[in-house]
Amino acid sequence: KNQSKYDGFVVVHGTDTMVDTSSALTFMLQNLGKPIVLTGAQKSIFEPGNDAVINIYYAVKAATLDFGEVVIAFGDKIVRGNRSVKISEQGLNAFSSPRIPPVGEIGIDILLADHRIRKYNGDPILFTDFDTHVELYQQSSGTSTRLFEKAVEDKEVHGIVLGAYGA
Repeated sequence: KNQSKYDGFVVVHGTDTMVDTSSALTFMLQNLGKPIVLTGAQKSIFEPGNDAVINIYYAVKAATLDFGEVVIAFGDKIVRGNRSVKISEQGLNAFSSPRIPPVGEIGIDILLADHRIRKYNGDPILFTDFDTHVELYQQSSGTSTRLFEKAVEDKEVHGIVLGAYGA
């Protein structure tokens, strides 16, 4: 309610779970038509040489621009929230969207990509009916799959997220 008086929204967030929140917000706040911009920092705002101040500045600026979607503004790019991944624990460009180019580039100015979802006058729908009967199973090399099999057989479990390692 009353969201029409705001140009956009900024969420300052920890970086480790920012992609999870941005993806969830995409599905929870449907048809909003305004920017929801998440940002954070690799280095605390209280430390010298931090990236917090500049990230917050550009997130606020991005929230006033022609976005109608959830995005992450971090480092020198703006990426679609539900297509983003954290790629670095150390670098100041910690987020990427490997399957879609950034929807904006941060430099002297913010350059917006044509494939972004533009701002529109939506009729927002709040969706909170998520199925929470989902388990995370982290497989380690050489360990038993007994817990995984137990989760598969459990009628209360509606989905399993399988964490595994590559080669």
